Amino acid sequence: MVQKIRSNQTDFTSDDDAILLPKGTSAQGATVTAGALRYNTTTGRLEVADGSAYVGVGIELPTITSVSPTNINANIDGATTNVVVTGTGFTTGAIVKFIGNDGSSVTASTTTKNSSTQLTAAVTNANLVSSKEPFDVKVELVEGVQAQIDNQININAAPAFITNAGTLGTFEDDERSGISIVVGATDEESAGPVLFRVATGDTLPPGLALTSNDNDTCTIAGDATAVDSDTTTSFDIEASDAASNVTTRSYTITMNAPKVEQFNANGTFAVPTGVTAVQLLVVGSGGNGGAGGGGGAGLCFTNSFSVSPGGTVAVSVAGVNNNRQTFPSPNNQSRGAQGQSSVFNSTVTAVSGGGGGGPGGQNDAQLLGKNGGSGGGGGATGGKGGFFAGGQATQGASGGVPGFGNDGGAGSGTGNNGTNGGGGGGAGAAGGNANAVQNAKGTGGAGKLFTILDGSTNVGYAGGAGGPGTATTFGATGGSGQPGTFTDPEHANRGGAGQGSVGAAGVVIVRWS
Repeated sequence: MVQKIRSNQTDFTSDDDAILLPKGTSAQGATVTAGALRYNTTTGRLEVADGSAYVGVGIELPTITSVSPTNINANIDGATTNVVVTGTGFTTGAIVKFIGNDGSSVTASTTTKNSSTQLTAAVTNANLVSSKEPFDVKVELVEGVQAQIDNQININAAPAFITNAGTLGTFEDDERSGISIVVGATDEESAGPVLFRVATGDTLPPGLALTSNDNDTCTIAGDATAVDSDTTTSFDIEASDAASNVTTRSYTITMNAPKVEQFNANGTFAVPTGVTAVQLLVVGSGGNGGAGGGGGAGLCFTNSFSVSPGGTVAVSVAGVNNNRQTFPSPNNQSRGAQGQSSVFNSTVTAVSGGGGGGPGGQNDAQLLGKNGGSGGGGGATGGKGGFFAGGQATQGASGGVPGFGNDGGAGSGTGNNGTNGGGGGGAGAAGGNANAVQNAKGTGGAGKLFTILDGSTNVGYAGGAGGPGTATTFGATGGSGQPGTFTDPEHANRGGAGQGSVGAAGVVIVRWS
């Protein structure tokens, strides 16, 4: 029962008695009479006039007008968000709580009173579970009064990588082409697909590029560039959602360089564990020159030769042949000798180059170029007319490995004209015929080019030599011989033929991934 006070004798004896006071908002005016009481509906407090204004009586009820931020990324490991709560009536000791849609509560790790109208509450992001959004925000004062504002904070989790950090793969040299690596992430709240990019300042291995897909994945793909040594590239990938939340993860890709072993002398190839096939080049030694140019060595090459992992393979490398058949005057020239053979695994044999034919004034047999991997050039005569054939190529496939060799060119003579020797054959081309009419000597056949040493640089092997006296007619692309000792780095161990000299030693080169 509500009663009006009519005199100083009014008695309130019932349990439901109450005094009805004047009420109004803070904006509504009231006559300021000292001792007057009113209820302020804005603040929820009783007020008493002190003669100049109405002053609140008792505890002021807090209010909350806004919260910032209203979107928190809960997927950042170890992150803490400072939530600013704006309102009124905040006191020292206030506590901020975040109330989930199931009624569960997460208390801020710290609550700082900035002023009576602002609090800063620190909350660990991971404690705000997205399934409980939206979160209400409650402020509790030590006096037990509280204020709450509902449905204020949503949890927009950043994308979560499903591809573990670390290496995305190690690729051997023969695996560089057609690389394709998929990296994925999830984002249950995203309004669109997750987008991926390589972090600013980072790069992928040359030849590879990253493309975002429509299914929350990206693909790193391309033909990686060859490397000279094993190379690991480190980079970060950023995954972002429609709300611009970003998660970063670190990855590596390793590109291995091919391994190469070159044998310039006899030895043993130890097959590495896990290697079942190798790239193989086997070259014999070049033929010696005579009156005709020596023939280039026989050559065998394959991109895939089967080997037994962990096993051993015998390697035999052809050396130079210093044995030459010297003929007496009139020219005191020699008939060139053949070189020697190189052998790998006792099955792959690169035979020797054919020697160049002898000088004029001798029997016909001495004028013929010798047979070999590539044939030697035919000899020449000043005392006999006619042509004298170059040697024939004898190098074919060996041990299932393709072989290369070409015939030598013919020598010539017309009565007492000068010597015109034919050019020795090379692994890449036949030797040129001499031309008696033009008094021209035959050119050396070109060798063959291979990039087996480093994967990119062409090196020539098993070139034929031109007829003696030619200045520029060596099979230079094959490292053909020159007059002299044939020990210069440009031509050594390439199986090139000699021109009036011994041919070069052979070589065996093994390359694997």
